[in-house]
Amino acid sequence: MNADVLGIGGLPDAATRALEAWRALRGEDGSLPRLSDLAPAELPRSLLPWLMTIRRLPDRKLVYGVVGEQMVAGHAENPRGKPFLYDAPHDVAATRIEMVHTSLDRGIPFWVVSRGVRTKQWAHFGRLGLPTVGPDGEALVVLFFRMKADEAPKGNIERIAWLD
Repeated sequence: MNADVLGIGGLPDAATRALEAWRALRGEDGSLPRLSDLAPAELPRSLLPWLMTIRRLPDRKLVYGVVGEQMVAGHAENPRGKPFLYDAPHDVAATRIEMVHTSLDRGIPFWVVSRGVRTKQWAHFGRLGLPTVGPDGEALVVLFFRMKADEAPKGNIERIAWLD
């Protein structure tokens, strides 16, 4: 799993462990794990400050759920309950919103490498998205991994690999 994933960089070891935990919790019928089963008990502790959940409401709007300390710092406030990517440029938000819906609709995790939108200097991140079912509907657990600039893809294009 640490091999290059579709030319966008291999999964960090902690991401591989989180993906394996998600797969172990998925039902034999392919049903999604419950959010309460996955986070935080089954995730490596080092990932918790870099965790965020995105909840999908019955009207399909996406809002921030639980947000780890490092993610709160990146927002300069806790965005819990706010619309997902409320302050991101429209073109960036539209692409990422579609990615979340696709993951939840199909029940497929993803690894995406792209630039962050809230940092003063465009830091590069790898993100692991793990679809789950929360107490009030669907939720996506997203784990962030900082990447060194020389390891990140060039340009402003998001590169995604569906992992299932």
